[in-house]
Order: sequence, then structure tokens, then C-alpha cells
Amino acid sequence: MTFLLRRLLASLLQIAAASVLTFALFTLVPGDFYSTENFNPQRSPAAIEHDRQSAGLRQSWPARYATWIESCAVGEFGVSLAYGMPVGRLLAPRLRATMNIALPAFLLAWLAGLALALAAQRRPGLVNGSFTSLAAASALIPDGIAVSVLLWLAVRLGTPITGPPLPILGLAFALFPVVFLHAAAGLANARQQLFVRLAQQRGLSGARLWLRYILPAAANPLVSLLGLSFAAAIGSSLLVEALTGWPGLGPLFLEAVQSRDYPIVQSVLLLLTIALALANLVTDLLLYRLDPRIRTAR
Repeated sequence: MTFLLRRLLASLLQIAAASVLTFALFTLVPGDFYSTENFNPQRSPAAIEHDRQSAGLRQSWPARYATWIESCAVGEFGVSLAYGMPVGRLLAPRLRATMNIALPAFLLAWLAGLALALAAQRRPGLVNGSFTSLAAASALIPDGIAVSVLLWLAVRLGTPITGPPLPILGLAFALFPVVFLHAAAGLANARQQLFVRLAQQRGLSGARLWLRYILPAAANPLVSLLGLSFAAAIGSSLLVEALTGWPGLGPLFLEAVQSRDYPIVQSVLLLLTIALALANLVTDLLLYRLDPRIRTAR
């Protein structure tokens, strides 16, 4: 229970610090949502200033931050300056759309990456070093370039580019190399553990050796990557959605950045921080349950 409370407190502090930094960053950025109105001859400076005051932009930094946090606590996340409605109502359907591609891509990347990592260890001739080098090179390719190539191939092959398959495939392609390389390294290290070699010397082999010794030994690095890759799937989906036109958080986030609708930008960044904190919390709890060394090190 003490471990759970410590990790929960650490996660809350991480979210709180991120909220302060996020809010402060966009307070220091010059200009605001109404800056472009200065070039509108139909709007007077007095009317523009009235809009700023009505939106609360002339309040002190602590007052605006307190108002935003109170709004986040009830799920509203402030009011969008462009849409004139609570940000939470804008984000809810977009977040569901993002999860509709992030979760399948996450599962696909892990199933493919873990299966090929197992094949590389059990049958080295099937997945050789050339494939590992190719995966390492693929991990260095930016997500935007990878998705752009997939879009080009889809157009060349006459494949429909609308719907979830393309963003799911693009996001899974971005996650797969990291999962494969990390899993392959973790399994290779587990096979070199002393107790695994002793089990082999005693005649254990095949599925029994892998299920009872190698996979449990590799569980720690794999579980550690699990939470980080889930948060990365949600974060990377913003770019993938913007490139493929998927109606998730990505296009809304990009539109808000361009229009300086900072309540939306701040809320999306806060949601990403919450996703990362929760993923790390779940990962730590799993490691605490699976690895007795963590419990004895308290």
C-alpha cells in the first residue's frame, strides 16, 4: 500500500507540474487568439480589447490558472475561444476517435514485434541480423515521413486512404521497430541469465523453458516498455491523424495551434501528460507485482 501511495503521489505531482508549465508556456508566448483581429478593418481596437476582457485574458496569471484547473476538475478544460464552448465537449468525440486507432495500432505493433522477437531468438535463421538492422534503421525514420510514404503507396496502388486502416497501419509502423528491438534485446539478455543456463543444462528445452524461465526473466524490460509505448501511441497519433485526415485530436490540435486557441492546446497537452502518468503508474504496479526484487528493495 505504501508503494501504491508513493507512486500515486508521484503521478499527481507530475501532472500538476506539467499543468503549471503548460499554462505558463502559453502565457509567455507573444500574441493571443485575438491578435489577428488587429488586421480586420471592421473591428475597432476597443471591441477587440472588450473581447479579451470577456475571455478573461486580462486577469492575472494565477487567477486564470486557478479558473482553468477548476474547469479541468469538472471535465470542461476551459472554454474554446474559437468555438465558444467547453473544451471538454470538443475533445470527447475526438479522443474516442484517437483511441480507435491508437489501441489497434498499439496491439498490432506489440503482437508483431513480440512475435518476431521470439522468432529471432528461437529460430535465428528465420529472422536474421539483416532484419534487425532494417528495424533499427526504420526506428530512425520520423513518423511524418513514414506516414507520407504510406499515403503515396496507397495512392499509387489505388487503395482508399479514408477510414481507420491507413492511420492504424502508419501508427503501428512507427511503434513496431522500437517494440521489436527492445523485445529482442530483452529476450537475448534473459537467455544469458545464470538460472536459465542451469535450466538448460538440466535438460529443459522448448516451450517449458521459455514459459517458465526465459519469458519471466524478460518480463521486466517488456513491461517497462509497455507503458511508454502506449503513451507514445497516443502522442504519435496526433501527427498521423493530421497527415491522414483522421478526425481525432490531431487535426483539432493543429487547428488550435494555428489559431492560438490555447485552451484547446493546453488541454490536449495535459491529456497526453495524464496518459503518460497513468501508463507509468500501471507499469510500475505490474512490475511491483511481477518482480519480487522491487518488493524486497523497499
